[in-house]
Amino acid sequence: MSKLYLPPTESDIKEISKIADYYSNELGYVSYGELRDGIEGNSLIISKDLNTNTIVGYVLWRTRKRDSITRVYSFGVLPSYSRQGIGRELLKFVPRPIILSCPESSVSGREFYLSQGFKNFNIKQGRKQKLYEFKLD
Repeated sequence: MSKLYLPPTESDIKEISKIADYYSNELGYVSYGELRDGIEGNSLIISKDLNTNTIVGYVLWRTRKRDSITRVYSFGVLPSYSRQGIGRELLKFVPRPIILSCPESSVSGREFYLSQGFKNFNIKQGRKQKLYEFKLD
């Protein structure tokens, strides 16, 4: 599969939202407004399969001005494209240091973050379940 990583446009929001909706039970809801803000703020990157012209993954983040720490708010890859290095490549676009949360139910997600060099520094209670907080310097 040939992949392209690029900033999305307004016309991509619906397709990105479908990926986000797939993970909504674990990650919560991602609004169209948040995705638009990511486009305007250059804090949203997509991965596109060039053979099918399909968006297969995305990462949305914000960098705090006061301390330059970046929090990943939403991150997903279509299940049919998992284990192909897409998530790893998407994370390369996110400014360091990175902080993110991963739900307790997502064992594969926690294993992925650890394999990418993230360190678990906290566990907190979320609305529905415990959240593991990870950091990558």
